[in-house]
Amino acid sequence: MKKISIALNIAFAAAIISLFILHFTSKTPGEKAVVAESDTAVAFDSSGQSTLRIAFVNTDTILANYDYYSDQISEIQNDKVAAEKRVMDKLKVLEEEYQKYIYKVKLGVMTEAQAEAEFSKKNEELESYRTSASNALMEKQEQISKRLYDSVFNAVARYNERSNFTYILANNSINNSLLHADKSYDLTKEILSDLNTSYDKYIESKKKK
Repeated sequence: MKKISIALNIAFAAAIISLFILHFTSKTPGEKAVVAESDTAVAFDSSGQSTLRIAFVNTDTILANYDYYSDQISEIQNDKVAAEKRVMDKLKVLEEEYQKYIYKVKLGVMTEAQAEAEFSKKNEELESYRTSASNALMEKQEQISKRLYDSVFNAVARYNERSNFTYILANNSINNSLLHADKSYDLTKEILSDLNTSYDKYIESKKKK
């Protein structure tokens, strides 16, 4: 993997974890709690045993080891460096234009008001470009966040088709709500394996095209 900016990685990871918290721990608007006829949320089988089955996934581990996430972080960092270079190149050109305006004013071929108006216009164009580049990066990060959430959600859904857990919770350093958890119900390894296997297949399919 390419070496990436630690600050960018931490900031992006925090945003992703917040997304996980939003989607995996909050109820859908309008969703009602499921309550059994016995006024309890825990169901029991005919022998009186609880049928409630709960597992969890550590999303910190997912972010640290999911190849898709690592690749996207590297790509975002490269895009950020490239955008900053383009802005700095444009700024250098603007500085050169400024010196030309000063020279023209000294020669008397342009008034100070004309020079100021033209320079202000070019400066506004640069600021507009800088804002556009920043917004494009933010939009790309949001798209990555959504794809990341969707891929994890789908991997969990695939796993649960054969496991039939009642709840599969997201656990991480920001939202560590599990006061106690049986490690045998930690599905992180299985979900991560599914994610990386699926991503590897996707990469291979792209190479064949």
